[in-house]
Amino acid sequence: MRTKIILFVVVVLVGFSATSQNSNELNPEIMRFLEVNGSSAAYDMMFEQLTMQLKHIASSTPDSVWQQIKSNIYEPKLDDLIHLTSEIYLKHFTIEEIQAMTSFYESPVGKKLAGLTTQITMESMGVSQQWAMEVFQKMQQHLTDAGYIKPSPFVQY
Repeated sequence: MRTKIILFVVVVLVGFSATSQNSNELNPEIMRFLEVNGSSAAYDMMFEQLTMQLKHIASSTPDSVWQQIKSNIYEPKLDDLIHLTSEIYLKHFTIEEIQAMTSFYESPVGKKLAGLTTQITMESMGVSQQWAMEVFQKMQQHLTDAGYIKPSPFVQY
């Protein structure tokens, strides 16, 4: 479940990542956008979540190794993520639109949204999974009742 949450958070954060299409350097407008929309803070949290997962199977690893991993693996790969997703992001928004979104995220309600996005996403994912399981079971029962699926003695609907 936790791995699914981390993966989902990565996917959501990919949607917030952007950079210049014609340059390997991040556009300052996009850097500001990433800062105010909460992506930068979420990236830091994501590293902590990933290391918590790995510490269960590598519990004797000293903190210095985790810092090396962050510097040598995580941060360069994070830069790759931002650059790779930027072209997709900029297919849908101009720099002017990103500036407008930045203005929104600098507003009180935008700051509130940025601060709560990860929490709301995680809560929504839990509700969505439960909903999907209930709908799936009802659909499966309907197909069973209609004779399209043979009932299994091991599955209760």
